[in-house]
Amino acid sequence: FSAAAAAGPFIGLSPSLQMLRKLMPRCRSLASSFLPWQLAYIAQSLELLGQLRRSDSGPMLWQAMSAAETVEELCQRAEEVVTSREKQQHIIKQLRESVEQHSRRRPFS
Repeated sequence: FSAAAAAGPFIGLSPSLQMLRKLMPRCRSLASSFLPWQLAYIAQSLELLGQLRRSDSGPMLWQAMSAAETVEELCQRAEEVVTSREKQQHIIKQLRESVEQHSRRRPFS
């Protein structure tokens, strides 16, 4: 997951998002088993792609998927397994911001 996101600056936003879209159903199905480091990598990956998204008006990650439900499952898991309150809040913030960064069309400028 993180490798596909990290490839974004090199291969472009669209190909990176296409790879991640294929992984998201599996990510959601495994959400209840993720360890803290895995949640952190997912959150960082989504944040990186959000940064790319702000500089590119390419496609959205969450096309035809329920972003809010997927993110809430990941957030719930973070609340269960991330023991540091500060790290937990940071991961949850990154995940929740990803819904906005990857779900809405940017306004025309």
